[in-house]
Amino acid sequence: MAPNLKSRSGRLQLPTGVKHHLPILRGLQLVYRRPAGSQAGAWSSRWQDKALGVDKRSRLGDADDYTDADGLQVLNFQQAQDKAEEWFKVQNQRRVQEESGEVIHTGPYTVSSAWADYKADAERRAVKGIIIYDQVAKALILPVLGDIPLERLTLKRVQDWHLAISKAPRRTGKKEKVLKPGEVPEGPKVLTEDEIRARRDTANRVLTHLKAALNFALASKKTSANPVWREAKPFGKTTSVRIRVLSVEEQQKLVAACDKDFRPLVTAGLFMGARYGELAQVLVRDFDPRAETLFIQFGKAKDGYKPRHVSLSAEAVEWFSQLVAGRGGDELMFRRTNAVRTTREELKDFDGWASYDQIHAMEKAVEAAGIDDVSFHELRHTYASGLLNAGVSLTYVAEQLGHVGLRMVTRHYGHIARHEMHSAVRALSPKLGITEPTKVKELIVKKV
Repeated sequence: MAPNLKSRSGRLQLPTGVKHHLPILRGLQLVYRRPAGSQAGAWSSRWQDKALGVDKRSRLGDADDYTDADGLQVLNFQQAQDKAEEWFKVQNQRRVQEESGEVIHTGPYTVSSAWADYKADAERRAVKGIIIYDQVAKALILPVLGDIPLERLTLKRVQDWHLAISKAPRRTGKKEKVLKPGEVPEGPKVLTEDEIRARRDTANRVLTHLKAALNFALASKKTSANPVWREAKPFGKTTSVRIRVLSVEEQQKLVAACDKDFRPLVTAGLFMGARYGELAQVLVRDFDPRAETLFIQFGKAKDGYKPRHVSLSAEAVEWFSQLVAGRGGDELMFRRTNAVRTTREELKDFDGWASYDQIHAMEKAVEAAGIDDVSFHELRHTYASGLLNAGVSLTYVAEQLGHVGLRMVTRHYGHIARHEMHSAVRALSPKLGITEPTKVKELIVKKV
């Protein structure tokens, strides 16, 4: 006869010191054991299959004999049964993986384990940006959460970690200043509202990376942990819609202030709005003077890459023609000379532009030009704004920038497009002559 495990009263009538087994799936049993005395019982699961040669057990948590269930450490009957079934699915999946020769993780499945599996899958799918995501994880996720098994990861730990990132100073990569004798260390910097917003925005993006890795572990049946991380909410109102757009005069000053290697990259960014990473991989043969286009083979996309052809202005075609004259088609279009490598990134071409090379070059150029700070990505904003102000439709702008739809373009440049739309409506709408009552009356009389 099956033991009555569903209610507290039923369990408390069972003999102590004995394991009570309740079959719930083929080969799977929910096990309850109540020790002697007034202590609460414990739930565990057992998978026993003689045909497969399997006999595995796992502790699930305490029973809610005397305290209310929390779904994590203390479980009621239904929660224990659900957790046992989830554990069974994970164990069965691992058995299938073992039979297929797949490498199986041993020991506690930690956040570090989850990130390693997520990274391997992203590399297999050629996800763009995984190198940078991994650098972020090694700096901000793994040092704090890496050693925690997913079964022991609580919502509070995730929330505390998320909050700590938002309050930490921005990482600059600069070495800590060594104080001279008698020097007093500087106090903590007081952040502006915009800097606070930016730090919270960074924390939100890192939280997204963490959730993606843990959700992948859950979907891959690598863990049966309760996905408490899904309840961690991002900070609100962190994304700024204000964008930096350079005037024509500022664009001219910036280009003139760049060094000879960086100037072509900046000029190309202003001429076509491509991302820095896209331009760094462009080859000489990607420029087609007859079609007046530049081919972007490695355009950014949600998963992997999305190639596109960017249409060029007459001025841009002339400039690109001079840039590639006499050069080999398979050569990188934008190169550095006498580069001193400070990055650990491996490059196919040592003289190519690596992920972070442009940051220092842009800082020097901005300072020399005497203009407000600007990032390379804001050259893209400048290009898009220029097209919209000239009357180019949002659809064409989105296609030039490589966006799948209009959402991102509308979000950043919708106010410009609305202004141009109003101007076009006022200039191009036909004159109907229906606003003068006397003329309308005359028309009605004639019709009658």
